[in-house]
Amino acid sequence: MHSARLQVSTMRAMRRAAPAATIALLGSSPSPSSYGLLHNTASCIALSNSVRWCSTASTSSAGASSTTTAAQGNLFDRTAAARREIHDLWAGSQTAASAEQESARQNQIVELIERYQLGPTGAKEEDIIRSLGESFDRLLLLCVPLGEKGAASLEALLGSAGRLGREIGIRTIQHLFSRCASYAEAIAIFYTLRRCNVNMNMESYYAMLYSLQRLEEESWALKFADELDEKKTVSEQAFDFMMQGCANQLLPENKPWIGNVMYADGNGTAPQPSMRASQEEYDKLGEKWTKRYKEGPTAGFVSSQSSA
Repeated sequence: MHSARLQVSTMRAMRRAAPAATIALLGSSPSPSSYGLLHNTASCIALSNSVRWCSTASTSSAGASSTTTAAQGNLFDRTAAARREIHDLWAGSQTAASAEQESARQNQIVELIERYQLGPTGAKEEDIIRSLGESFDRLLLLCVPLGEKGAASLEALLGSAGRLGREIGIRTIQHLFSRCASYAEAIAIFYTLRRCNVNMNMESYYAMLYSLQRLEEESWALKFADELDEKKTVSEQAFDFMMQGCANQLLPENKPWIGNVMYADGNGTAPQPSMRASQEEYDKLGEKWTKRYKEGPTAGFVSSQSSA
């Protein structure tokens, strides 16, 4: 019995000594202030970790912000440089007429598209076509007459415009077709516009149709004029053309309305499509066409954009 009581008292003494031994290993005595110090130390460690994480996050966000700012600055620099080059090319090509000058112009356009990544293969966020403004329209016009490389350059530019949803205005449509050297070029441009899904409003679409009609009529007229000079007689096909015009055209009563839409330049002064046209309106419209393009394909656009 005595030995049992001795064992119990020994075990109780060992239990009381265990916390003291543990604290001794830590180098301090078991007091309430010691436990508070341990708690404060843990809090400081957690706070330092939090501050370290926040500083890392702020550093990464600052780095991302600086990267974005640098990218925007790069886009602005590229846009400004591209506009300067397009302006110089446009100013120098107004009087270009020889085959050598046309070839040099097309080569410059190809180099410009590659240098500033104006084709549809680049990244959208790095595309500067939206910020080029009127310079992009002038670059489109510089591709026409198409020549050997103009068709590929025009398709690349229109592909980028269609991908970004950039709209082609009525003035650009007018002069894009007026610069065509033949009706075949006009048809090629028409199908390129369709293939690239280029946005245009209804007035621009009507202007395109009217330009195609007049260019087709002129191409047939030139063909029959050459035929008359060669054979000294008027063929039956030429006679039908003079009496009826082209067989695949729009309804004749709609022609003056579409043409007036074109010459109104989108200012809302064009007549309604339900109005039937008289012979006098046909004659006036023909005079407008001849007057506008008699000085060459670039006369109208250059004079209208000289103040820009």
